[in-house]
Amino acid sequence: MPPPSPPLGSAIEAEFCCAASRTLSKMKRIKIACLLLVFVQQVVLGTHDVYIVTMEGDPVVSYQGGVEGFPATAVDLDEEMDVTSEAVTSYSLHLRRHHDNLLDSLFVEGTYEKLYSYHHLVNGFAVHMSSLQAEFLRKAPGVKYVERDMKIQKLTTHTPQFLGLPTGVWPTGGGFDRAGEDVVIGFVDSGIYPQHPSFSSHKTDPYGPVPRYKGKCEMDPVTRRSFCNGKIVGAQHFAKAAIAAGAFNPDIEFASPLDGDGHGSHTAAIAAGNNGIPVRMHGHEFGKASGMAPRARIAVYKVLYRLFGGYVADVVAAIDQAVQDGVDILNLSVGPNSPPTATRTTFLNPFDAALLSAVKAGVFVAQAAGNGGPFPKTLVSFSPWITTVAAGVDDRRYKNHLTLGNGKLLSGLGVSPATHGNKSFSLISAADALLGSSATKYIALDCQRPELLNKRKVQGKILLCGYSFNYISGTASIKKVSQTAKSLGAAGFIVAVENSYPGTKFDPVPVSIPGILITDVSKTTDLIDYYNSSTVRDWAGRATGFKATACIANGLAPTLYNSAPQVALFSSRGPDVKDFSFQDADVLKPDILAPGNLIWAAWAPNGTDESNYAGEGFAMVSGTSMAAPHIAGIAALIKQKNPKWSPSAIKSALMTTANTLDKGSHPLRAQQYTTSEMMTLSRATPFDCGSGAVNPKAALDPGLVLDATHEDYITFLCSIPDVNHSEVFNIAGSSCNSSSKGQRPYDLNIPSITISQLRGTETVKRTVTSVSEEPETYSIMTRMPPEIALDVTPPALTVLPGASREITATLTASLWDLLPPSSWVKAAAPRTPPCSMSATALRTGAAILRALSAASVAHLHAHALKLGVLPSCLHLCSALLKSYAASGRVAAARQLFDEISRRDVPLWNALLSAYARSGNPGHALSAASAMARDAGARPNGVSVTSLLSASAQLRSSVHGREIHGYAVRNVVLDLPVLNALVNMYGKCGLLADARTVFAGIGVGMRSDVSWTSMINACSENERPTEALEVFEEMRIAGFKVDEVTLLAVISACTKLDCTSSLGGWVEQCALENGFLKNTRVANALIHMHGKMGRVRRSCEILDSMGLRAVVSWTAIIQALAMNGQGVAALVRFAQMLREGFQPDEVIFLSIINACGHSSLINEGCQLFKSMVEEYRITPWMEHYGSVVDMLCKAGALDEAFEFTLAMTVKPDPVIWRVLAGACQDHGNASLARKVMDHVIGMEPDHEGNYVLASNLYAADEDWRRVVDVRLDMGVRKGTSRGAIAASYVEVNGD
Repeated sequence: MPPPSPPLGSAIEAEFCCAASRTLSKMKRIKIACLLLVFVQQVVLGTHDVYIVTMEGDPVVSYQGGVEGFPATAVDLDEEMDVTSEAVTSYSLHLRRHHDNLLDSLFVEGTYEKLYSYHHLVNGFAVHMSSLQAEFLRKAPGVKYVERDMKIQKLTTHTPQFLGLPTGVWPTGGGFDRAGEDVVIGFVDSGIYPQHPSFSSHKTDPYGPVPRYKGKCEMDPVTRRSFCNGKIVGAQHFAKAAIAAGAFNPDIEFASPLDGDGHGSHTAAIAAGNNGIPVRMHGHEFGKASGMAPRARIAVYKVLYRLFGGYVADVVAAIDQAVQDGVDILNLSVGPNSPPTATRTTFLNPFDAALLSAVKAGVFVAQAAGNGGPFPKTLVSFSPWITTVAAGVDDRRYKNHLTLGNGKLLSGLGVSPATHGNKSFSLISAADALLGSSATKYIALDCQRPELLNKRKVQGKILLCGYSFNYISGTASIKKVSQTAKSLGAAGFIVAVENSYPGTKFDPVPVSIPGILITDVSKTTDLIDYYNSSTVRDWAGRATGFKATACIANGLAPTLYNSAPQVALFSSRGPDVKDFSFQDADVLKPDILAPGNLIWAAWAPNGTDESNYAGEGFAMVSGTSMAAPHIAGIAALIKQKNPKWSPSAIKSALMTTANTLDKGSHPLRAQQYTTSEMMTLSRATPFDCGSGAVNPKAALDPGLVLDATHEDYITFLCSIPDVNHSEVFNIAGSSCNSSSKGQRPYDLNIPSITISQLRGTETVKRTVTSVSEEPETYSIMTRMPPEIALDVTPPALTVLPGASREITATLTASLWDLLPPSSWVKAAAPRTPPCSMSATALRTGAAILRALSAASVAHLHAHALKLGVLPSCLHLCSALLKSYAASGRVAAARQLFDEISRRDVPLWNALLSAYARSGNPGHALSAASAMARDAGARPNGVSVTSLLSASAQLRSSVHGREIHGYAVRNVVLDLPVLNALVNMYGKCGLLADARTVFAGIGVGMRSDVSWTSMINACSENERPTEALEVFEEMRIAGFKVDEVTLLAVISACTKLDCTSSLGGWVEQCALENGFLKNTRVANALIHMHGKMGRVRRSCEILDSMGLRAVVSWTAIIQALAMNGQGVAALVRFAQMLREGFQPDEVIFLSIINACGHSSLINEGCQLFKSMVEEYRITPWMEHYGSVVDMLCKAGALDEAFEFTLAMTVKPDPVIWRVLAGACQDHGNASLARKVMDHVIGMEPDHEGNYVLASNLYAADEDWRRVVDVRLDMGVRKGTSRGAIAASYVEVNGD
């Protein structure tokens, strides 16, 4: 806790007043300002955060002069900056002092902590302060931008041979012992393990100095030895932001560049590790490891830590320092947890702005794309100046198999030796080897604890273990199974996956004894069936004879495939996004594909990132984190050959020479999910792999490059639609000038053209520059799907060495070509033509509309207008209306409708349906009135169905009955109308009327919609028992249950608080009909079991779900909350965030309630703060009420009162009454008086408030106030005093 504030008369007051008078000199009431600042000190010291601040004025790399006494420091790109020069040193010191002076003038020393001064790439600083101080700082002169810090995450050999480096690339640079010579690669990662042979300088040619690199080397605080050795030229760590945030634990983390995770050593070895290092593990050699550029130097900038990842403020400081030190290449296998929320544009955040300045300084940046695949828009690397790397699967796969005693062969994963002598051994399940009943405290079937199993039974047999969620959460590992089996003397082990865990990535793990992981659930079933049928058991079910046998094959040698590379399943996919609302950007991402699956490389023995490799010197790890250093190393080779090339030229060389075919000469393919969550292969798109798979040999001689300057990137930023130009200046440090007018984002001169919203025809130009030594002639070939027409000029061009030529590409959207020619109408006709679309054409057009995105529908609409088809063709208008309605674009639907002069009934029905289905029931009823006035349109049964749906949404029985009466008089009461009537009456609370309509539908006429509507009507009117009776009638009538009906039944069960047997029966019904894979059904079951107290089952359902939504997490958190398991709810909330879900208002309300139910006050308050500040969510009144209720339950009444007064909206009476009741419970009479003043002031006519106040004052024996309140109550009722009450007791008839 912070120390209490000193009295106002102390020296600190004078200091505060001095600060206030300097800052607020124009204010007359200085004393008020002083009091405010003292209050700020008192209340905010415990709620500090790290903020990144950018200042006016150029940083070192771009300072052109202008400040008196400080000469210019900027140099041309082809010049080398001397960071030790007097000009650079003095200007850097000037910026640091300016930062210090600003903070000193605004705040008192001790109320904030400046963590870093950024001066080389960015003019700014990182500071630990309160949110109030941050708001104050935003308004200070000279401050351009203030942003709250955010976390980052890790984006987690045979590949040199796979990429052709030993034969095609290294010889051109003097061989492997010169590949990458003197190029410095900076690694912003988790540090390095310098003792690893991959980083040794003992067994290689001596490393000379690199004069241009000025980085420093920290000393190991334990050994007192430097981390540098010639190969490693720099080693620093950055953790000030993490320490300020309270995340850094010195007992676990290393306050030095030492790698405590493994990730940093692995990435450094991939890019620049020594060549020919034997990869040995468990007595077996798996080959020789080598970096892409074995002679490149390594500069370490540690920003990632074991427990929490890292913080952007630390990363920006590391990048700033790395560029100042003189690195050539930056490798970033890190990225933000999600697109930034503090800036409107994705590219304008401190992380990407620092990298833009790094590129301006001539540093090539490679960044991992992210591991959120195969789902679209999951990238965490956004900007065009960064080379974003996707992960590929190379040609090496580790497979193994198991042969059962019955002759069946089961495939699996296992980098292990074969069973001894290739013989078969008896199988024993861990369940049959348990020791005693104490084992039930643990999940013994995971085989993680050898003390739970009977060694005498297991010895000499193959141990059969289960695969649970613990493996996915990281609390169980294959390595631990191997250790368990070995300690028990087992002949080997099998881990069998019995339940499907969609999204789980199964990787082979090297082990010292025979072992295999069976990942196919059907194979596991074969294994278990064979084991059970071959095991002898006594009358109690105990195993007495183990006759099942198996033989594990040798899995140490990999198999090579031609179908490589492939885009790995986990690799994040595009399209790129331009803002936090995930709108498509006009930038292609990822840029390129590189190996990132099962990569052997160095590992830190104390690393904790992969439990299967704890204590090992090498690890075989997957992730885009492994792909990025491949590109960083290859970029070093290009930089070595072409030291004057810009970062954009290097990126262009990599992209324009990439392969689009695999080793078998087939188009690249990408691993994807099917609808049943099974992995499959589909043809890769640029949003999967960018320009293709990296080709290092070709990249060394690209012939042509597309170059882009820093000014080009600024123009790109300024051309983004709706971008705030002042935000560009504040963050990127450059102004938008007149040259950016008329520019479009896709005019940026990069090796791709991406237009997210192609309307009509667009013309785009690119400039290519020759990097060849001789004149070369190029022919231009184009390929494009039929939806887009592409024309490129000139068809061929000759470019002289060093010269540039312009290429023009014209793209035309031709979506209309998808319709049959018979449906076309010539646009040149002099009059609006009649609709000539045939029935076949209409069906085709409707199918196309359903398949297209909303944007594409709008394009097709525009094209139809150009051709003159609209608005005469009412069939097409109707199809467009329905398409707009389905995508929620009601305004577009209404605009189209208003453009049509001749409207028929189907067109009116399309409009009514659009309103009803999009949640605009009032508009639907208004449109019906207009329809009734239209002489050519009379509502029919379809109209009535939509209007009844609108009435149901409004819960308006008045409108519903009126429409019912119209239907009886004017339309045929067919089944859809009757079903809609049942639904409407049920929603309006008129269950008897719903029953009457339902009864009038003949049993033979009823559909499943009829039954479901009636079940819902009963359930929604609090008649769950009756709902279940209707459901039973439906089953007897022979109707098949669908998911909609089942949802209604689950709702009834939840309200009934039904027995476990009934709940189990409902779940079994869902399972038998295949509905458990339906997200809505699974969510409803989670809620049902939670309300019944069966939280474990709720958790099991969530864990088994293949496709979760935020609603799924809300359901499980609510289930845990209502059962008082707040800690478990917090764990699930953290899991949700790790899986990349964005919390919404409802889930925050649920998790805060969970904290309140479990007395987790600090956690609940922190979550509320995070919701407002980090996620920018405006609280509902319910959020405020939950926090007040939580504080009241904990007895923190003063805090609850202050929180209520500080609410940004006016508290409702319920919140005040909750607080008043808490005052009564805790006997806080003085606060109760204040609270009741607010309660009665808000609701002076509410009698209950006077009763509550009277009871509060009576409990405090304040009888004068009791009398006053009762008199006030009497006045409010229109009498001078309360009515006199009397009572009597009759005794013996008297």
